[in-house]
Amino acid sequence: HIQGVMGLPEIDSDLASQFDDTEIAKIKSPMSLAITPDGTKMFVTQKEGYLHLVENFQPNTAGGSVSSRTRTVLNIFNIMCSNGERALGGVAVHPKFGTDNHWIYLYYTYNKYDDCDESVNVNTGPVNRFSRWTYDEDRGMVDPDSEEVFFDTPRVPAKLHNSGDIAFGKDGNIYVTVGDGGGRTIRNRAGVVYPQALDRLFGKVIRLTDEGKIPSDNPYADDPDGYVCGMDGEAPSADMKCKEIYSRGHRNPIRFAMNPNTADGVTEYYINEVGRAVWEEISRGGDGYA
Repeated sequence: HIQGVMGLPEIDSDLASQFDDTEIAKIKSPMSLAITPDGTKMFVTQKEGYLHLVENFQPNTAGGSVSSRTRTVLNIFNIMCSNGERALGGVAVHPKFGTDNHWIYLYYTYNKYDDCDESVNVNTGPVNRFSRWTYDEDRGMVDPDSEEVFFDTPRVPAKLHNSGDIAFGKDGNIYVTVGDGGGRTIRNRAGVVYPQALDRLFGKVIRLTDEGKIPSDNPYADDPDGYVCGMDGEAPSADMKCKEIYSRGHRNPIRFAMNPNTADGVTEYYINEVGRAVWEEISRGGDGYA
């Protein structure tokens, strides 16, 4: 239930009867979760930098009790900034987790420059990082030395609008939402506001392969001015275009959901675009209208 200015929404009793409300874990400030394809593991991110694993969370019978177990499998608190909205945010597991690999994908605010400044300043503060990690089945932990960094954003101008939702599309690629970093009125070197500027990763949906490469059909993959923005999160000049970009013009695309009913290989998603004071927005994206 969400308490809003109009009070609690009316509950549809017929719909409610189809669901069970069962507590399976107690985790402080949870941000996102991902369930492995076999349904036996649930990874949950905690804002402050902890990744938890929840097991045995399925009810014994319909409407029955749950005897779940929760433990921490990764701690990156000491390399992060978690002030404001900064966080260990999104988590996703590979569609073939447990069969072909044990890959986990995370999005978090990385204290790259030993600077968690939260003033609106493009020259200070941390970055948001997207990377892939490996879960060690034998040790029951995420290998802390397994991180493979796929991209960093530029320095985040403020302490909000990080985004970081992660999902695989039916095309086999991985999609990541990136907020404007609180820089909706900040402009690049050509005077273009961050969400619309193609020379940086702020305010975008990013699409990569599961190995962190640029898909050949990304909008700017073959553009003569295309550039792999990667570890800097921006191109050397304002007339260049980051090849990682799939969609632009986003403020804070904090959540999105893939449509499971499209044809094989066809990706369609719906973005929860956070508004400012009055309006929220749901935007459709994917094949044909990125």
